[in-house]
Amino acid sequence: MATIKYMIKLVWKDWKNDVDRDKRMGFDKRYKKLDFKGAKMLIYLTGDQVIKGINTVTGTFEDGMVFPVWERHTAVVPVTLDYEAEIGLNIFEIRRVLPDFNPNEGDSFYKISEDQYTKLESMLKAKPMRAN
Repeated sequence: MATIKYMIKLVWKDWKNDVDRDKRMGFDKRYKKLDFKGAKMLIYLTGDQVIKGINTVTGTFEDGMVFPVWERHTAVVPVTLDYEAEIGLNIFEIRRVLPDFNPNEGDSFYKISEDQYTKLESMLKAKPMRAN
């Protein structure tokens, strides 16, 4: 089973209104053979073209079966929402670290290196945090 440790997770812009965004993250079932447990994920809102948050995957797809599935996401992993920025990193800031970053419709995540993750995380945490 392939392990993914660092990624940019692509989500719809309604993610910011999802009451369970701090508990679970959905994937298409084709990713069930990947191991995301312990992965750090930067949350990229496709409609707004910004990275807005940081999640840590806390379990497996099997652990995620306690959550309901929805149309596009039939596989779910439990997560914690570690950080959510008010403004976020725009596409131009992201491309300073990932010049080839160009998410396509239908992509679920973009695998990145630990170094790329660390740079983007630092840039995001330099932005104002979202007030609850």
